[in-house]
Amino acid sequence: MMARRIYVGSLFYELNENDVKIPFSAFGVITKVDMPREPTGRSKGFCFIEYATEEAADAAIKTMNGFMLAGR
Repeated sequence: MMARRIYVGSLFYELNENDVKIPFSAFGVITKVDMPREPTGRSKGFCFIEYATEEAADAAIKTMNGFMLAGR
């Protein structure tokens, strides 16, 4: 069984949930973006994206692995 939740790391700290959601939504319906933040409100530089289907999550991993978003 594949997972519907993927890890996205090495994110530019100023990105927000919507900045990440836009390119990743090309693979399917995103049900949740969990972006942990520092007490200052700044992103910790990673997030988890949850898709409605395992196939969408798998397609995102295969396509976006190594992809640079906002130069990082």
